[in-house]
Amino acid sequence: MLIFLYKRWEHPLYTLPLTLFIGYFSTGWLAGEANEWASHQIIHSLGNNAIVINWLDALTAPVIEEIIKLICVVMIVYLLNPKTLKTYLLIGACVGLGFQICEDISYIVNVATENIHKIVPQAFNRISGSVTSHWLYTALFAVGVGSVKIKHAISIKETLLCLIAPITLHFLWNSPLNESIFVSALLSSISAYLFWHVLRLLDMKNGV
Repeated sequence: MLIFLYKRWEHPLYTLPLTLFIGYFSTGWLAGEANEWASHQIIHSLGNNAIVINWLDALTAPVIEEIIKLICVVMIVYLLNPKTLKTYLLIGACVGLGFQICEDISYIVNVATENIHKIVPQAFNRISGSVTSHWLYTALFAVGVGSVKIKHAISIKETLLCLIAPITLHFLWNSPLNESIFVSALLSSISAYLFWHVLRLLDMKNGV
């Protein structure tokens, strides 16, 4: 899909592997270390009880990971100086995908060290959740940030949606509220709809 969008919006294809590479190597391990540090701080402050442990992933990853990915997007934006929100979306999607690949590999490797027979189930589990995961969150976040810089590109309401939705959806996905296939399907559907809405909005606007 990303290749299709690059060609449709006539964006230089060389930036796709570049941003994917940067997203993979500059965000994954850094986010892992930051998440671990934040988890220790929260447990130290609130205690090592069941409630804290259950909500730990929701309290750390959504904020830390999205901010780290966004910093990476901002660095690339500074280098490439994009003029349209379409470019922001593509940069965000590639950075998020790079992070997503790094995270999926780390999950699979960690499972392999514990039980070699769990590799395939874990791989399918990661793939099943990847359709509406980090690449989508970062793409939306990047559009929101780009809209702040490129004024009047999209409405304030849509800008706020792009800025708030990624962290909110990530928080809900990591929370104990997401313990059934129905909740997962609902969150994935909402994420896909929001991305499709923003994608159509940008695709219909010339020069945005």
